[in-house]
Order: sequence, then structure tokens, then C-alpha cells
Amino acid sequence: MTTKNLLNIIENSNRRIHCMNEYNEKLKEVEGLINNSADVKTVFEFFNIRKPDIRYRNSSINDIYYNSFLAELSNINPNDTNKIYVYIGSFMSVHIAGSRFQSVSIPYGHSNYEFRIYQDIESNNSVIIRREKCEQFEKENTILSSTDMDAYSFLKRVRCEFITSLIEEYNKKGSINDALDNVRNQMVKSYVLSPIKNNR
Repeated sequence: MTTKNLLNIIENSNRRIHCMNEYNEKLKEVEGLINNSADVKTVFEFFNIRKPDIRYRNSSINDIYYNSFLAELSNINPNDTNKIYVYIGSFMSVHIAGSRFQSVSIPYGHSNYEFRIYQDIESNNSVIIRREKCEQFEKENTILSSTDMDAYSFLKRVRCEFITSLIEEYNKKGSINDALDNVRNQMVKSYVLSPIKNNR
């Protein structure tokens, strides 16, 4: 991710936060009018209008950061990422009927896998690595894995944590490289799990 990408995410997040706060302020004004104005109550009663259900927008800052990050994902060049991947799964082909084959997911340690899929957490880039190149790929990149949830739920959690931590670190340090180093170290401590061994 480049500094430009991160600044776009921060700007988009700030715009979303501002809009949410502005919307909620307007809603408070409307709610005050509905609850405190005799004229408004009279109009509601005269036209037999039910009092509106006031719903404030209460997105968490983390959700706003995450949604801004998702909006920027298509603009992030895979060559500009830090090569942090989530392990999606190991797969092998099985014969199902006639001359048709289908890929099925198998456990990480299974000896008959043909390829593995990894998803870059900073871009839309997912990679399919053939069996003979997997060990090298896992040594050269940071591979994150979870044993307590499915890969795509884990990817969402990792991305949310990644962007929230990155923005916080960037705001403290002012340098994307320093922020990325700290966030990468946090992610590795939290999520590089066996059975995936990582030498990075």
C-alpha cells in the first residue's frame, strides 16, 4: 500500500465520519421538534401521522475504516503491498463423473494437496500456488492463518484490524513505513499460527 492509498482511506473515513455526525445532529434537531413543539404534535394528530421512528447512524470507527479500506482495495497495486497473505486453503482434484474433475478443500497438512490459495490482505490479489512452490512462497511471505474460523471471516477480521492499526500508527508516527512495520509485527505475533510455519 502506498502513502497515497492510505491517505485516500483516511480522507474517505473522515468524510464518512463527518457525514454520520452531521446526519445525527440533524436527526437530533428533528427529534427535538417532534417531541417539544405543540404545533408539530397538532399537525401529526390532525393528519393522523404516526411519530417517526428515529434511527441514528452509529457505525463504529473501525467499521468506517474497514469500509473505506474496501473502497480503496481496487486502487491498490499488488506490487505495492507488504506480501502479507491469509491462507485460504489447500485443494486437490477429485474425479466426479465422466471426465469431470472438481477441486475440493483438504486440511493443511494433507499430503495429497495439489495447490494452495492465499489472499493478499492489502489488495484484491489472491494467488494460487502449485504444490512444488508452496514451501518457498510461505518462506518468502508472511502467511496468516486461523484455526478457529473460516478463512474468509478471518480475512475480514485481519483486514479490519490491519487498517485500524495502520491508521492509528500512521497518525502517531507520520510515516507509512514505520506504521506498516509495527502493524506487520502485531499481525505476525497474533496470527502466524501452526500448522503454517513462517521464517520471516
